[in-house]
Amino acid sequence: MLATPGSLPSGPDWTFECKWDGMRLLATVTDELRLLTRNGNDASARFPELSSMVDWIATSEHERLVLDGELIAADGSALPSFSLLAHRIHRNRPDQATGADIPVTYVVFDLLGRDDTDLRPLTYVERRRHLEQLQLECEHVVVGETFTDGPALFRATAEQGLEGVVAKRNGSRYQSGVRSRDWIKIPHRETHEYVVVGWRPERSGTGRVGSLALAVADGSDWRFTGAAGSGLTQALSDALAPVLDEITIAQAPTGLPPDFTPVAPHLVVEVAHLGHSAEGLLRHPAIVRLRPDLTPTDLASDPGTGPSSEPQGGA
Repeated sequence: MLATPGSLPSGPDWTFECKWDGMRLLATVTDELRLLTRNGNDASARFPELSSMVDWIATSEHERLVLDGELIAADGSALPSFSLLAHRIHRNRPDQATGADIPVTYVVFDLLGRDDTDLRPLTYVERRRHLEQLQLECEHVVVGETFTDGPALFRATAEQGLEGVVAKRNGSRYQSGVRSRDWIKIPHRETHEYVVVGWRPERSGTGRVGSLALAVADGSDWRFTGAAGSGLTQALSDALAPVLDEITIAQAPTGLPPDFTPVAPHLVVEVAHLGHSAEGLLRHPAIVRLRPDLTPTDLASDPGTGPSSEPQGGA
C-alpha cells in the first residue's frame, strides 16, 4: 500500500507517523527471513542482521509474521541517510566490515499477517494494536511510534531534520499495491523522481559531470523536463562518470538540448525544485540523491512519482 502526496489532514480520524528516509521492505518471518523490496525483488541476503527476527519468532508463540516497514541507516548525526543506505542496497552479500560500518534498522509500521490470519482486512487502528501486542524486541528492529497531533509532529520532524510525516486514516484497510488517499505523505520539501537521459561536462573544462538532463514519461518515450547541476558533488560526479559513459546512446529523447550527450534511461534521481516554468521545465532543480531502488519502469507506471499538482507541505 502506497501513500499519496498531499496536505496535512486534521481531526480525530487520523494517526500520524514519521516519514523515514529509507528503503521500503516487506518482511515475512518464519524459520527463515524473506525481505521483499517495493519492486518485488528479494533483498534477504543484503541485510543479514535482520535475521534477529527469526531468532525472536523461534522463542515466541507465533510461527509466521508479515511486516511492513522502512529500512534506514543513520549518519553521524543519528539522522536517517538514504545516501548512506545506498552503499548497502546493491551488495547482495555484504562483508562483516560493511555491516559494522553501515548498520541498519528496520522500522516496522504495520502488521499484515500473523500465523494463518490475514490482517489486511482489519482497520489501521486494529492492525497497529495487534502489532504493539507482539512486543517485538529484536536487534536492528524497532516498532515505529504513532502520534495523534499531526501539526506538532510536522513541526518536530522539521526541527529535527527528518523527512516529513505520513498520515493514516484510522478506519482504513490495507490495500496491497494501491496508492491510496487513506495514507497521505507530507514531506518537508517538494521532491520528485526523474530519469536521467543525458549529461554535459562542467563548463570549467575539468571533465567532471556538470549537469544531468532529466525526463518524465511521455507515452512510450521520455520527454526532457530540465537539467540540474546543483547538488552534483565531486563524489557523485566521480561515481556517475563511468556509468554514463557505458550507457551513452545515439538517439536523443524529445527536447534534449544539443549540448547534452544522450544516455539510455537507466538511472533515476530524486530532485528538489520550485515547480515548473510556463514551458514545463523545472525551476531551480537540485539533485538530492540517486535512487538505485527505483527503475524508469517504476516512474512510467506509477502515478505517484514524477510531477504532481498535489500540494506537499503542511502549511
